[in-house]
Amino acid sequence: MSSPEKNRLEYLPTLVQKEIIVHLGTKQSHECLFEAYQSMGVDFDHYEVTTLQQILQRLISDDKEENILKDILMMLDMKALRNLDFSLAEMLSYRKRRTLSKAPDLDELREVHSLVSRYIVLIEDYVSKATSKYPPRAYMGVPDLNLGTGSTFKGQSLDTKLVPFMSLRWSERHRLLRAFVRYELVCRIYRAFPLQATAQFHREVRLFNAFDTGPDAVQQLVFTSVHDYCRTLYGAGLAHIGDAWLPDPPALCPGGPKSTRKGYRRLLFPNSMYFDADEYLKDLPLGTEYGPTVIDRLACCGLNPITTFLAILKVEGGQGYRTRSWLEGIIVRSGVFPPWIYEFDQAQYGMRASLDSWVLTQIGSPNPDSSSLPLSLASNSRVHEYSATKAMKPWAKAYVRQVQIYRQRAWGLLDDKRLYANAARPWPTYQQIHNLETMDQRAALDEREFARLELTDSLQYLTRLSGFQERRKRRSQLWQEFWAGDRSHEPFWYIQEAQPDTSRSRQPQIVWSY
Repeated sequence: MSSPEKNRLEYLPTLVQKEIIVHLGTKQSHECLFEAYQSMGVDFDHYEVTTLQQILQRLISDDKEENILKDILMMLDMKALRNLDFSLAEMLSYRKRRTLSKAPDLDELREVHSLVSRYIVLIEDYVSKATSKYPPRAYMGVPDLNLGTGSTFKGQSLDTKLVPFMSLRWSERHRLLRAFVRYELVCRIYRAFPLQATAQFHREVRLFNAFDTGPDAVQQLVFTSVHDYCRTLYGAGLAHIGDAWLPDPPALCPGGPKSTRKGYRRLLFPNSMYFDADEYLKDLPLGTEYGPTVIDRLACCGLNPITTFLAILKVEGGQGYRTRSWLEGIIVRSGVFPPWIYEFDQAQYGMRASLDSWVLTQIGSPNPDSSSLPLSLASNSRVHEYSATKAMKPWAKAYVRQVQIYRQRAWGLLDDKRLYANAARPWPTYQQIHNLETMDQRAALDEREFARLELTDSLQYLTRLSGFQERRKRRSQLWQEFWAGDRSHEPFWYIQEAQPDTSRSRQPQIVWSY
């Protein structure tokens, strides 16, 4: 590129350059622009306050009550409030009473802009994956938080079509940004008071989260969907570290996803429709205890640990010692932060011990022909904990799986289905989920593998373990290469029982040799 062409933007009038900067919006876009056109960065410094004000007004223009801005400023104030020994009640009261009598100063504007830019990149990533042709493949991608240009899997750019934040409708932008900001604020509140999460503590935070009512209130469905998205970021990172296979985009046919490469075997249900971070954690022997709450605990720590994890992955590619060491450490440390998300439904359904009674309360009786999902059930924040419950009735478990799939596909978060690659039917019905589970359970019981298992006399245990093995193999890059003829020998494997923990279940791990 010649010098006159490269500097063409720099010859534009200052006001035009300023409009370009405002239109780009996010900090990531500005850094790319200023790297290419340094003089525009100099001009931006001269008008930084007014430019940032215009940018934030454009990005959060529908925040009529300024609750998004108040929540972000509350995050910035939390460290100072803790240094002043503010109690939880005092801190929450401080946020409720907060008014914006004066405009934020330059330092605050910079920090607010930086946080909003980060949330926008994550929202774009979430919506892009949720509306993609094949979400289980898209969710394996790690977003580029520095450039916001899409996601990659082990260095490979994915074909997930990026949905720009400003292409969303104003109601969708506000709904999502409001929930992302509030979710991060609640995470930081819990992190500010470690080991103090009593029943009264949970109740006060729940009431705080619901204090602003009306059209500007945080919707419970969006709130829990943000939590689910944070889970998938950890799952994507775990897939990068381990022996995870990136499935092909499927052919759209009634039989479900099928690989386009000869020899490769498709993922089995639920992996064929739902990206499960818990499964990729179990696939990765880290030497840490596994329990059904680990991923929820990590997600409840907020976005700072996630962004750190993704930054380390970008530097080391997921194969370095630092990546595994950091992950092991954060899993251990997250034990002091209980999965507070579980407590956010107790006000709605009391202290029921199982999801069975909760489902019956919401739908009256199981309805296999139902094509829709009750909103109250979709908002349930304990579905991941319940999904690990072996005693759950099969029909209730199918509803749990339906909730997980729907939230991962942003059900109820967008105004319509215009963004979905499969707009005709982006969300499977209960009956379709039940049929897929039944069909793939049979596929998982490979007779040769079943005959080789002699670990116990329990037929039920053998059946469950055989299905676990086959699903794990389908997720494995090594096994897919073997089936495709790219490896000359079958991967060596052995069963490793998980270390005992305080959870209700113990899940065996399969460890592959490289």
